[in-house]
Amino acid sequence: MKSDGKKSAHVLVVEDDESISLLLEQVLKIDDHEVQRAQNGRIALEILKKSEKLPDLIILDLTMPVMDGAEFRTLQLADLKLASIPVILMTADNQVSKIVKDLQIKNIIKKPLSIDTLLNCVSQILLDK
Repeated sequence: MKSDGKKSAHVLVVEDDESISLLLEQVLKIDDHEVQRAQNGRIALEILKKSEKLPDLIILDLTMPVMDGAEFRTLQLADLKLASIPVILMTADNQVSKIVKDLQIKNIIKKPLSIDTLLNCVSQILLDK
């Protein structure tokens, strides 16, 4: 818990765009969170399966090469060890609401990202845990 009453978290950022991934890492670290990054869903699953300490939250891009966000989330939900980790989905897709229900997403952030929206979503999910 930080001095301002907000919780700190371990966050896994799954984003294929290096500039967005780095920006998210910097913003989250400034907000006192620990950050890991993965370039796609396959790498993220490998990180999660090898981790002794699982992240408190995953920020997940929907559209990525190798393994997209929907496939990642489906496999995450199928793994009892990983299923309870909440996910914030990032997307520019306006038709995303159809798949979100099946994927049990906590929140959706539309691209281009708003830093305030991102930090508010992270804080809300941590408060709800």
